[in-house]
Amino acid sequence: MRRILLIKPYRPERLWVTTQPLGIMAVAAYLRRAAEARGEQLEFMLRDLNPGRELPEDVMDEIIAFRPDVVGISCLSVESMAAHALSREVKKHLPHVPIVIGGPYPSHDIKMAMEDENIDFGVINEGEVTFDELLDTLWNGGDVGTVKGIAYRDEQGNVVQTPPRPFIEDLDSLPMPAYDLIDMKGFFHAPRHSRLYAHREYMSISSTRGCPFQCSYCHVTLGKKTRFRSAEVVVDEIQHLVENYGIKEIQWSDDIWNLDKDRAKKICDLLLERGLDIKMAWPNGVRGDLIDDELLDKMKAAGSYMIVFAPESGSKRVQRYIKKNARIDRLKEVVRKASERGIYCHGYFMVGFPTETESEMRETFDWALTSRLNSCSFFIVNAHPGTVLYEQAKAEGLDVDYASTSHNYMDPDFSLSEVPTPKLRSMMRTTYLRFLLNPVRIWRTVRAVPRVSILGALVWDLLHRLFRDFRGQELDHYDAEGIPDYERLRILRDQGSYNRI
Repeated sequence: MRRILLIKPYRPERLWVTTQPLGIMAVAAYLRRAAEARGEQLEFMLRDLNPGRELPEDVMDEIIAFRPDVVGISCLSVESMAAHALSREVKKHLPHVPIVIGGPYPSHDIKMAMEDENIDFGVINEGEVTFDELLDTLWNGGDVGTVKGIAYRDEQGNVVQTPPRPFIEDLDSLPMPAYDLIDMKGFFHAPRHSRLYAHREYMSISSTRGCPFQCSYCHVTLGKKTRFRSAEVVVDEIQHLVENYGIKEIQWSDDIWNLDKDRAKKICDLLLERGLDIKMAWPNGVRGDLIDDELLDKMKAAGSYMIVFAPESGSKRVQRYIKKNARIDRLKEVVRKASERGIYCHGYFMVGFPTETESEMRETFDWALTSRLNSCSFFIVNAHPGTVLYEQAKAEGLDVDYASTSHNYMDPDFSLSEVPTPKLRSMMRTTYLRFLLNPVRIWRTVRAVPRVSILGALVWDLLHRLFRDFRGQELDHYDAEGIPDYERLRILRDQGSYNRI
């Protein structure tokens, strides 16, 4: 029996948040079904190191005891150094076990990922079919060069990238993620991406893949054509989670859940028809200017208590520059209507784009201040390799080839706009104070939160955003070659200073 380890690294930082690793759960489910169809048996270990804030050395004995035949590491771009540290540790102890890296990071910077000689293969974009074919080819002595959508080294040690693999069109043909392979309860008590929650017993779900919009700051891991799971299949999965795992809350993780408004409305209708008494939040995944009154009513009736909107910029010129082209006047009206229905509304904003002026940043701050948002987050723009924004910044003559450990959305040591980072931080701090200390907004927020006990967490979040002493700088726990300082990491982690909520 072959053994497969799929693992997601933990990137130590002060702001510690996590959510279920849907990517490796989906890959495991597909591999298991494909093996069964071939009359084979596989044994899996899925480990997400984030809920327990585990370092590579913490889990090496467990990994060695499992004796994997292959190790798959999944990571985001901001987790790249943690992934390389993990691959180094695994290869040191299991030198003959192939290591495969997947996820957004290698999908958009495969050259950088494959510079790590501890990594043997990279899977680019969707992983289910590609990983299955790669393993089948490896284990049966085939030519890996025939597998689409990977990177590997030839006999001379040169990195070779094979032709891209087409995206999976029929998402309903995929099995449910392997919920049985994760420690589900471990996620119930770890901080999730949203401070707000109605129930601890939650699960993230993705009902679409791909986004047709052209936002310049976004990776395009799942393509520019949106593919949909049917409303019936999505609600079947939710019902499975409720009945078999006691899930009481769904957090949607789509890129664009409501592109097909009829499907979105049908999901809400089916939840009500089946009597599924759950709460729902959209910490990601809605295009606010596409929401109509009927959809808002259905979302509320089906259990919605929070929607995160992402205007990003209040400047129409910047909207055009970043190619989001949100109808920001329409979006502000949708926020108002959602708030009137008792839905907690949070807003995401980005400031510091290349060519953005101070007056345009103030347009963004003013948009937030005059909206019905209950809370908001302002982030300083980073330009990631593989995005259009990265190329835009380079075209402006900006240095964006900094180490991945330098990516920092709160207090970076670089600036892509004409406004220096210290001044931008000061502007953000002033806006936070004006926004969050508005008595009317405070009263609306107290009425909208699903649990009064969460108010303390929101206050801490305010302090975290306002004061550097509470937040601290993003700490670089890895040296230039990605080697972790384990002693320092253990001390900082055990202090519990990453997140006090």
